[in-house]
Amino acid sequence: MSDERYQQRQQKVKDRVDARVAQAQEERGII
Repeated sequence: MSDERYQQRQQKVKDRVDARVAQAQEERGII
């Protein structure tokens, strides 16, 4: 696998994780 494709996949995973973290923080009222 090329580095570029690997990076794109990691970026997608990171975006999804960040979104879940943000949602969890909102639910708890933590910012």
